[in-house]
Amino acid sequence: MAAKGLKVALSSIGIGLLITAVSSLISHWEDIVGWFKKTFPQLNNLGSSFNKLKVVIMGVGNSVLQYIITPFKAAASVINDLLHGNFEGLVENAGKILRDGYNFSKNYQVGANRELLNQQQAAQEKSRKSQLEALDKEHARYVAKHGQNLKSEVEYHHKRLKLLTKGTDEYENELNASYTAERQLREQNTKEALKKADEIKKAREKAIAEAEAAAKKAEQERKRTAEKIAGDQASVKQTIETDHITNEKNTRKNSEEQITSAYNSDKVNNTIKSQGALDNQLKLIDDYYTKLEQFRQADLQDEIDAINRKSAALVEKAHGNSELLKDIEKERRAAIQVAQEKYLNIYNKNLDQQAKDEQEAGNKLLQPLLDKARQLGQELGRS
Repeated sequence: MAAKGLKVALSSIGIGLLITAVSSLISHWEDIVGWFKKTFPQLNNLGSSFNKLKVVIMGVGNSVLQYIITPFKAAASVINDLLHGNFEGLVENAGKILRDGYNFSKNYQVGANRELLNQQQAAQEKSRKSQLEALDKEHARYVAKHGQNLKSEVEYHHKRLKLLTKGTDEYENELNASYTAERQLREQNTKEALKKADEIKKAREKAIAEAEAAAKKAEQERKRTAEKIAGDQASVKQTIETDHITNEKNTRKNSEEQITSAYNSDKVNNTIKSQGALDNQLKLIDDYYTKLEQFRQADLQDEIDAINRKSAALVEKAHGNSELLKDIEKERRAAIQVAQEKYLNIYNKNLDQQAKDEQEAGNKLLQPLLDKARQLGQELGRS
């Protein structure tokens, strides 16, 4: 009622009518501009000019308004100080109100800045809606051209989330859609990874089968060659090993059994609750398979040495026969190739098992986190 009375009082004088008119103009500015733009389409290109004019009007309007009400504010301050016995600060308080009220530049800037901020916020909101619309159109074109793609779907939801306001229903719905797309993408990636792993497994099995077939063929060739070797060559034993080599193999076998037993015990009993514990377990795994690799290399070298010794004995008994020497050399190379392929198969199997052990160790650290995440997801779902 007081505000309405003040408005009527101001309207009774010329400047009051001007202020009232300016206030009414500003409050209905968007309607006025919209009417002008609809009536005169050629004014549509003058939007920025209208905005600048509106800033000026708001600045001037605030200055004039402050100029008019300043005496009333000063009088109210004097009365308030008198009622509270503040005689010492009475003049200073009233003077400050008068100085601020008659500071045209400051009051103009306050009104202008307020309008400029409103325009900036409106422009930002318009830009945000325009970006959302463009993003939706771009996504629709992509889907129409390439079909549904979970990776692009996740990126699309992430871009929309950046343009939406947190806490709104639209943002929450978009966030849920983003979570759904991310989950589906993870499931798809898991299926693809399993499929790829299966393909690798089949390829490895095929390579092993081919290697075994080649080894079998080489063995058959070796047998055919051995049949050509006369007399004393047929009596030469296939493998010549010394007691020293046999002892080394037994020693390696015993050592391998011991470290394998210790490794299996550690793998089962070790608990992994930190990154440091995981790093220690990974080092233990690497050390174990490195030692196995050293044992296999030693076995391979022993086998190659035995093949070479056998070949040397056959060469001696060939007595310079060139055809027999060619057959012996061919048999030696084939035997070494078979030994190397056997070593390579063992190496690949150990490499696969090492990767599985490392994955199992990582899962021990991740499983509590995954359980917690799953629990939180269930709680969020219930809420």
